[in-house]
Amino acid sequence: AEVQKHTRLCSGSPSARCVSPPPRSIQSEVSFEGASGNLKRLYDKAAKMYQQLKKGEGRKLSPSKKRCKDIKRLLVSFMYLQSLLQPRSR
Repeated sequence: AEVQKHTRLCSGSPSARCVSPPPRSIQSEVSFEGASGNLKRLYDKAAKMYQQLKKGEGRKLSPSKKRCKDIKRLLVSFMYLQSLLQPRSR
């Protein structure tokens, strides 16, 4: 199933198939070159968003917009906390 998603036709014979590896992402079970840099950028972005969310707390919002803001605050706070719990590299 997973391999089928990432199958593409090879140049040459139309019936020949090449299997390309699945895209690399934060959900990858196997570490890849650049993974730690990607994670660091994600944590840096979460820290920046966390600081921005703290600044904009005084506004009055409709209930639906407040709910969206609360969900965003929860997710950003979780990512920020996760970044604080990561061991510092070198």
